[in-house]
Amino acid sequence: MKGGTVSLADILGDQQFFVDRPHRRYRLRRGWAVRRRGRGVFLRTALPEQHRYDTQDASEAEAERAWWECAWPMLPPGARAALAKAARGQKAGRSVAALPNSEGSKP
Repeated sequence: MKGGTVSLADILGDQQFFVDRPHRRYRLRRGWAVRRRGRGVFLRTALPEQHRYDTQDASEAEAERAWWECAWPMLPPGARAALAKAARGQKAGRSVAALPNSEGSKP
C-alpha cells in the first residue's frame, strides 16, 4: 500500500474539490481516497499500488466504497457496509461530542 505525506497542493486541491461539490463526502485522486468529515476535516487513506478504482471520474458511491475498503481492509464487507451506512446517517460537520447527552444538554 502506498503512503507518505500529503502535499500542500493536495490539501488545497481536496479543499477546492469539496467547496465546488458541497454534496460530496468522498473523493478519489492519485494515490489517495479522501473522506470529508465536517468542515475542513479530511480523512485520507492510501490506495493500494495496484487498484481497480477510477481516480478521475469516480462517482460518490465508488469513492465511498473505495475509502471504506482501503481504510478498513481487515473488516468483512458487511461490517464496512454497516460503518458506511452509519457514517451516511451523520450530518457533515456534527461530531458525536456535539450531540446532546441523555439529559438533553450538550457535554
